[in-house]
Amino acid sequence: MLKLQKATGSEINVLLMNDQDVAAIQFTITGDGVTLGGISQGIRTGTPLWQMSTHKVDESTINVVILRTGIHSLPAGEGTIASVAVSSGSGRLSLSRVVIASPDAQSIPAALADLEWFNNSDDAVVLGQNYPNPFNPTTTIPFTLDRQSTVRLLIYDIAGREVKRVIEEDKSAGSHMAVWNGTDEHGIQVPSGVYFVRVQAGSSVQTKKMILAR
Repeated sequence: MLKLQKATGSEINVLLMNDQDVAAIQFTITGDGVTLGGISQGIRTGTPLWQMSTHKVDESTINVVILRTGIHSLPAGEGTIASVAVSSGSGRLSLSRVVIASPDAQSIPAALADLEWFNNSDDAVVLGQNYPNPFNPTTTIPFTLDRQSTVRLLIYDIAGREVKRVIEEDKSAGSHMAVWNGTDEHGIQVPSGVYFVRVQAGSSVQTKKMILAR
């Protein structure tokens, strides 16, 4: 998986989670309503063994290529391969034109995870879009905390009735994921339709629409 993750109030990380060796990575970051600044190599690729080339198409689009400089490769693992400064705006940051190559020049398929960016230091939590969406019967709900907080993550139906409390506990700062299996509080599967996930951390509240299609 290649995913975008909020690092600080002015920076995002590009994380690579790979289960086989990688020799080259190419991707484009686009900010819909977000202005991007400079980009630097991450912990996993920030050595002389790797070289990064970038092309800033405009203030909201950057093309990135990361290549090995020798015969080594990036082993299976998880971590940051690049960090991008975000200077202004709020909106969706997305990944496209992704190519991940193995040492024998074979393409490695990868799931992508975009990021909803809110340029507001008062937001304790940033709720990402669930994936897959539509889903059946299980979906993953990503969210990021700027600080340690008590988190409540609840599912509501289209009529505003509470369906299930997925999380109600303290969470540390950083990226988290919740999984909803399409059941209510009694473990009964709910019908197809539109549902809403609502996450609250302190006074910060965000909501996303989800579609369950059985």
